[in-house]
Amino acid sequence: MVSTNKDNVLVVLSLSGGNDGLNTVIPYNDGHYRDFRPALGVPTEAILDLNGEIGLHPTMGPLKKYWDEGKLAVFVGIGYANPSYSHFRSMDIWHTCEPDTIGTEGWLGQVIKELDPNNEGQGITGVNFGRGLPRALAKEGVPVASVGNLETYGLLTGIEGDDQRAEALDLFSKIYAPTVGQGFVSDYLRSTGTYARIGADILATATPKYTSNVEYSTSAVGQYMKNIAQTHLADLGTRVLFTTSPYNGFDTHANQATDHARLWTDVSANVDTFITDLRDHDASDNVVLFMFSEFGRRIGDNGSGTTTAPAPWPSPSAKTSRAASTASILPWLRPSRKKAATSSPTWTSGRCTPPSWRTGWVWTPTPSTVASSRRFPSCRPPATH
Repeated sequence: MVSTNKDNVLVVLSLSGGNDGLNTVIPYNDGHYRDFRPALGVPTEAILDLNGEIGLHPTMGPLKKYWDEGKLAVFVGIGYANPSYSHFRSMDIWHTCEPDTIGTEGWLGQVIKELDPNNEGQGITGVNFGRGLPRALAKEGVPVASVGNLETYGLLTGIEGDDQRAEALDLFSKIYAPTVGQGFVSDYLRSTGTYARIGADILATATPKYTSNVEYSTSAVGQYMKNIAQTHLADLGTRVLFTTSPYNGFDTHANQATDHARLWTDVSANVDTFITDLRDHDASDNVVLFMFSEFGRRIGDNGSGTTTAPAPWPSPSAKTSRAASTASILPWLRPSRKKAATSSPTWTSGRCTPPSWRTGWVWTPTPSTVASSRRFPSCRPPATH
């Protein structure tokens, strides 16, 4: 009998900046929420209730239906000791799972290495959609394609033929050989260039194969989620697909309520479109989608409809999939790193120390068990810096 089992696929959407977690997954039944947010609090009647204690921002209706299906999990109270107030350091910590040292290897780079130890995926077992390479995907010896635009992506695309492109890479390696040494530079550049070239050629087959009845938005999130769908539906063997919303887009300050609503309107619609796209192609059963951001916001508003600064913890995260439970779908991607701290916090003012009101969002193809907390983080008075 032919096996119908499919390899698990992880899709990660990083929400760049300080997402306001308290107005994303809202503890509307806790009186402290209104006490601390007299101007910025979301009206109770507009909140999309999840369990009688917490609810989603009203713009997240496209995602709420997956909760009702038992296929959306929300994780709150995720943090680490001695949090950093720097966006750059905070993202380093979340991308490397190294809160105490400067990590050099990303947790997803480790995942890709474990999934494809011999690089049989030709550099596309992991693919990033966006400019540069996120730290989460970085690991020595692990080639990862980074795609700015799937329709135009390629390496030395103006040079026709493998031999000519190989010769160009050879010339490139010779530029640096006298400085570092012929063997090391040649080997490194040749292998990197070879994986990039082969991976680019493989990925170039994705868009011609793609047909769909759905329409993504023209935003960066919409186009990259479309690229992820195209790559997954092309069945190229890619196991980890990563993208990031525009830099610091979720780091709202002035006009926070309006901007936050606009951002979640776009993300919710495109995530819904992505899942619908995969379902229409019968290709969602083995996919987990995970969303997170590096920061949350301060608990209290400043009376003018905004929070004054990011707090040093990421906001709620989420997961979607068709797994029977989050525990049964995720073990294959867990790196052997330090675990994040969790606890039941209490309300005070100022910045918060972990564990905090951070959540994770995941869409799962089958009903998921969901753990949530109604309490808030232990906090201390604002630090001076």
